[in-house]
Amino acid sequence: MIRKSVIQRNINNSEIHHVIGHHGSVFLKLFFKYLLILVVLMLVFLLLDRYITWSYLSWIFAGLGFVVFIKFCIDFLNLYLDSLVMTDSGIVLYLRE
Repeated sequence: MIRKSVIQRNINNSEIHHVIGHHGSVFLKLFFKYLLILVVLMLVFLLLDRYITWSYLSWIFAGLGFVVFIKFCIDFLNLYLDSLVMTDSGIVLYLRE
């Protein structure tokens, strides 16, 4: 529903018949990649937290984790909106970059 409304706003054709997106395995691959990055970031934090007593260390790693999460959301939406759109005038490849 969100995909169709965003594509409808950006494509000048009046009628969208069908939208074909990526397979679900593409999203799972992206999810596990960013999950691995977050786990590594957490392990580095736990290792540094054991040996360094600095009060801002947790805030720095929380900020890094938040930046990685925002990057994941942007990449997810880019993949989600990339699609093949069937309209009245033909087939359109919609890519958001």
